[in-house]
Amino acid sequence: MQAIFSKLRLAAAALLLTAFAAPAQAHFIFVVADPVNQGTQLQLSFGEGPEPAEAYLLDKVAHAQLWAVAADGSRSLVKLSKKTQGDEGAWVATAKERPTALQAVCQYGTFSRGGKTSLLNYFAQYVSLPGAVPAPGEELKLAVVPTLETQGIRLQVTWEGKPVSEGVEVVAAGHNGKDLEVKAADGAFVVPNVGSGRYVIRARLAQDIAGKLGDDAYQGVLNYSTLTLDIAK
Repeated sequence: MQAIFSKLRLAAAALLLTAFAAPAQAHFIFVVADPVNQGTQLQLSFGEGPEPAEAYLLDKVAHAQLWAVAADGSRSLVKLSKKTQGDEGAWVATAKERPTALQAVCQYGTFSRGGKTSLLNYFAQYVSLPGAVPAPGEELKLAVVPTLETQGIRLQVTWEGKPVSEGVEVVAAGHNGKDLEVKAADGAFVVPNVGSGRYVIRARLAQDIAGKLGDDAYQGVLNYSTLTLDIAK
């Protein structure tokens, strides 16, 4: 899904609503579970949305880890295989039973822009509503936890299991490819007036932390978390 996103930045002193400006080469990991003849296809893609994307980039996230989460909260690591068709592809697996949720992590590596090198950490989730939403695993340091309420989708962003809103940016797109309004709500975010369909949420948290990854030094850390959310009729 390629979409124009809305942006909400909730800071300690001010609330700013603007258009989200991502890097031109912006790619993120997304996970989804879709029915197929043999059961359920579990998919991890690397692109602008939860669809197969540029196949030549798949090896950059080959080390990503994906867990299938059952209704009782138990998690199992999924063995993925590369699947390509033409110039597009994704990492996939087939499950006999549909999982309640999917959770994935990938430390991408370092990325340089504007004279600054950052460490990129990617996190991804898939859930469907209505229904129980399993707690993010400890590997998902940055996560988006959705709740379906009368006013819309309530999104609680968490960092290491604790609610966080200061310095967080949240963007949302609907199943029709249009950007969605996102509102602040008591330390969380709300996407109002939603119907059935697939929604894509993305959260960003930047940290002024310097360090080294192997021989590569970085001056900051960028954490991105995607949530692909299916809402039933």
